[in-house]
Amino acid sequence: MAKPTTLLLSNPDPFHLSPPASTVSGFACQTHSGRGYNTLQKVLESLLVKSVSLDIATGTFEIGAFLSLGKTWRHLDGIRLLMGDETTRRTKEHLIKALQDATDQNIESEKEQDDTLHGLAAVRDAIRNGQIAVRVYDKAKFHAKLNLMHAQKTSSVDFATVGSSNFTCPGLTQNVELNSFITDATHIEKLSDWMTMKRSVFSTSGMKARKALRS
Repeated sequence: MAKPTTLLLSNPDPFHLSPPASTVSGFACQTHSGRGYNTLQKVLESLLVKSVSLDIATGTFEIGAFLSLGKTWRHLDGIRLLMGDETTRRTKEHLIKALQDATDQNIESEKEQDDTLHGLAAVRDAIRNGQIAVRVYDKAKFHAKLNLMHAQKTSSVDFATVGSSNFTCPGLTQNVELNSFITDATHIEKLSDWMTMKRSVFSTSGMKARKALRS
């Protein structure tokens, strides 16, 4: 088996070319204040258009992460979101309302732009209709950061990033972060198994998730 190659993500479109082998690893070094192109946002935008589903594990979640990704996630068949119970009041409010099948009225103040309003509504609609399946890890402090993308049939490999970035707008675009890019099939399988186990055994959904978010 060929040894993994390393990709240094250093150009505006690091995934414009297909990975050169079935086992690829690399590092996305993110600068602060959005200076440079090596942000996890750019990586995810490039990969999500090639994917059919997304698994997210994050210690802290903010709805702004989905907003920063625009529409690149909306075509996905499903998004499994496993989060810690620490998040912002704004995100808690939207998650609770979505899980309660609340209406989209008065999502934000009138000062927000229309495109942001539509983005927030899209996230809440996706939670309500099950496209985004939210579970809260409540057994211990949850500090994991994983984005696992199952690729379309036209791709020979699936994709994952593991590193320091929470699924928040600052984590994707602003903070100094370091994340590894993985396509090795064995590693992808183990990450998928880990995600499934944590979601099924050590997390809550539905009414319990709403209670955890309110606490």
